[in-house]
Amino acid sequence: MASLKELDIVKPILEKFGELSGLHVQPQKSVLIGLNTAKAPSRWQGFAVQEPTATSRQLGYWVGTHDSTELNWAIRLENIQRRLRIATTMGNSVVQRVTLFNAIALPAILCTGRQYVPSKATLQELTRLQKGFVWSATTRTEPVKPK
Repeated sequence: MASLKELDIVKPILEKFGELSGLHVQPQKSVLIGLNTAKAPSRWQGFAVQEPTATSRQLGYWVGTHDSTELNWAIRLENIQRRLRIATTMGNSVVQRVTLFNAIALPAILCTGRQYVPSKATLQELTRLQKGFVWSATTRTEPVKPK
């Protein structure tokens, strides 16, 4: 919301939507993220107002008034690594690990990539993760020094 006055317009629409659909907005579980953070109150009409520097989890991603791209990619990489560590016990061949990587990592990468464009460093980490998992059954993303 650009201003709190806009919420006066949105709140009746949300209430009507709730009546028609059965999906009600719960102010105690919701948070307002203001675009004008200069003088935001802590609560407004029962809704918590997010601090300007804070982030909150919305539909699986951390959002706020600042860029959270790196934070979301770091979390995504950790989650992929955790799943791939389990998958290393299931795939013995390169072909099996390619199939596992495609099933485990690609949907997560594509989903996050649709919301947040990865940086060059993130792309390099993803590439190292893919190569390491497929060829060596490892889940490290650190650069490997040649021998």
